[in-house]
Amino acid sequence: MFQILLRSARIQLLKTPRALALAAIVAVGFSSPLMAAEHGEDDPLTREELLAAALAGDPGARDALGALFSEASGDSEAIVALAVELIGALEGDPVAIADAATLIADVATDALSTQPIVQISVDAKFKLPPGALGWDLGSPDSPAFLGFSKLTQGNKGIVSGATGGVQRPGGEGLLSDGLINVSRISLDVDVPDGSYRLILMTDDQGTQNFRSPLGKAITVNGVRTNMPVGSPDGWAVNGSLGGSGDQDASLVGTGTGGATMIYVEVVNGKLTIEFEAADNFDILLTALVLEPANGPSVLFTAEDIFTDNEEFLFAEAVIADAIGEAFETIATAAGGEDEREDILDLDDPEAETTDAVSPS
Repeated sequence: MFQILLRSARIQLLKTPRALALAAIVAVGFSSPLMAAEHGEDDPLTREELLAAALAGDPGARDALGALFSEASGDSEAIVALAVELIGALEGDPVAIADAATLIADVATDALSTQPIVQISVDAKFKLPPGALGWDLGSPDSPAFLGFSKLTQGNKGIVSGATGGVQRPGGEGLLSDGLINVSRISLDVDVPDGSYRLILMTDDQGTQNFRSPLGKAITVNGVRTNMPVGSPDGWAVNGSLGGSGDQDASLVGTGTGGATMIYVEVVNGKLTIEFEAADNFDILLTALVLEPANGPSVLFTAEDIFTDNEEFLFAEAVIADAIGEAFETIATAAGGEDEREDILDLDDPEAETTDAVSPS
């Protein structure tokens, strides 16, 4: 049944161009070199040592795997290739292989659900297109960007947790002013229910307090998306709001703005955004844009590095296929039915059960 469902999912997801590109990577057997397969001279773990740590249940294996997968952030093809290669390279005790394969799949899923932050400026001619909504965050005395609604810490019932505003002197208004430590934004949006892109903007203030200004995770309508934790020096570059490949010369602003994109579902006109701060760092949110997912985006990037829902689901299906094959291989090799059930974790639960369902 699992294989039938997986094939059905692939048929549907292969209809998208990015999924087709990912499928091509999978089909050739990942013959290209793995990203970060060799960690470099400064890394204490080789690839073989990392696999051994995962097989041994070493508590540090998860963090080491996380660091390895983070090097492929924003590249679902590389994440899938790495996960499948690592799972396929596991050898030894069947139960240890099953545990290590599950760990690798979990870490890969975390990496797939992490959206990058790109460095952006604002195009001189930028304005919100029809169907898009925008909110400019900041103190009450800061001007609202043209076409955007103003949000301040005084908007009770909408903005929660904000401890104050900030504004970079002389900076470009939309990106250089914002609210500090927003924990929750609850919006009623006048848009049809459906799929949207939510663009969240911040600014590199150049201070240690805002080293991870979008926190470590953002949850929108109950769906959690990880953020890369680290200095703005690690942000991807060459992004612009309202620009395009032939308009880079017209970009204006401080050049210190940052933005990420999350694919969200709007239900009953509600948009609830919750922020989880990174340890010891403050959140700085400068602006929001909500735009239909089926149209062009106001956020231009040189490469398509944001993972949409269909691509994420397809990538997870490929990894699930790899882990399913690994489980089936070791279960078949195990021979006896009891040992097969132990490996596949098919045993009945140990806790007592009661007949809670009436016969019918």
